[in-house]
Amino acid sequence: MNRLDDPQLFDHELGGYLLVTYRISDLSPDILRACEAVIVTRVVDRRQALALLALPPGIGTSEGLALLANLAIDEAVLLPGPLESGDSLKRFRVAPRLAAHVRHRRKYAAVPARLDQEFVFTQAGRPMGKRARGVRDLLSALPELPANVVQGHLDRGDFHRWIEDVFGDSELGGAIRFLERAHVANAREALVHAIADRYGGDC
Repeated sequence: MNRLDDPQLFDHELGGYLLVTYRISDLSPDILRACEAVIVTRVVDRRQALALLALPPGIGTSEGLALLANLAIDEAVLLPGPLESGDSLKRFRVAPRLAAHVRHRRKYAAVPARLDQEFVFTQAGRPMGKRARGVRDLLSALPELPANVVQGHLDRGDFHRWIEDVFGDSELGGAIRFLERAHVANAREALVHAIADRYGGDC
């Protein structure tokens, strides 16, 4: 919807339209001006972030860019507008899903965390140099890690906290917490199985 005649597709008097896009800079300016509320999740593409920050007046560019780039995976921002948020950005946490999402779950295994949220594998309290930015990275790293490293992270609850805090996946986090409490003999295999069960064996 980036052509000049796109606004003719909408009847603004009826209202009730909901647009979802990851390329807001491509939308027709007339369509953007007609939006009564804009909700944004994390945006790291500078071009898209600048287009979003141009919609409401009075937002500092550097402050706005930093905020949009550092939203957690379960956070969003309501941009200032005449009806909903008043004159300020409203940052909020998105409520958990009420229904299970199965159809596209596998694609979330590839979602990378921010650099400062990477999982750092440690041995005897020291970083090993190996890191994971996403669930897929974690799954591929597990078979190569020494057993005591995997067990150490399980004992400290590192895996479930990372999965829940960074990716907002309480279901997988709960499965890992069960493994932590159960002290299973084959912890590595059980952990791989739990992740593969959740996201698909070839995630």
